[in-house]
Amino acid sequence: MLTRLRRRLMGLVVALSMPFLPFPPNLLTILGLLMSVLFLLSVRYEHLLLGLVFLLLSAYFDVIDGTVARMRGVPTPRGAFLDSFTDRLSDVIYAFAFLYLGFDAKWILALASGALLVSYARARAEGVLGTRLEGIGFMERAERLIAIILVYLLFMLGYVRASLLVLYVTVALVWITVFHRFIVYFWMISRSPPRAPWQWWPPPPGPP
Repeated sequence: MLTRLRRRLMGLVVALSMPFLPFPPNLLTILGLLMSVLFLLSVRYEHLLLGLVFLLLSAYFDVIDGTVARMRGVPTPRGAFLDSFTDRLSDVIYAFAFLYLGFDAKWILALASGALLVSYARARAEGVLGTRLEGIGFMERAERLIAIILVYLLFMLGYVRASLLVLYVTVALVWITVFHRFIVYFWMISRSPPRAPWQWWPPPPGPP
């Protein structure tokens, strides 16, 4: 959902990316993952304000790394894979952080597993259809990051019930997105032209 809005706010995203334009995009991706690890450690040792700083930095690097790659003219399949892989690692790290905060493990597991399935559905469908797919569903990566920050901020300020309410709504929307993507992608794949077997898998090696 916010993917469409982000296109309209591209000027702001570009401005946020400018300070890090000299840096390799993959380095920014790794920094985002490092910030999520520091967020987890801050929560583990009850430095909640410091944890908020690291959480915001993690989200910041997650937003700008792809933009920096495009501005530098160096987007690569390797960078896209690294970005996607570290995003999934960050999702798991966030889940562990909220477990340390004392949130119900069932809800955190539901959030983490739903987030992974949302991302997997898109990745698998893109692999099958051979085209880029985004903007389908309520809770893409950007929306989930905003929700996670809001849950954490409310909890840190002492509004525990409000943070739980936001968590419950987020989990519900994440799983709605899972099934929404399944239906949409399944329909798109069903309508795509049939492929020969060698178009789904690498062709067998030829004669020596």
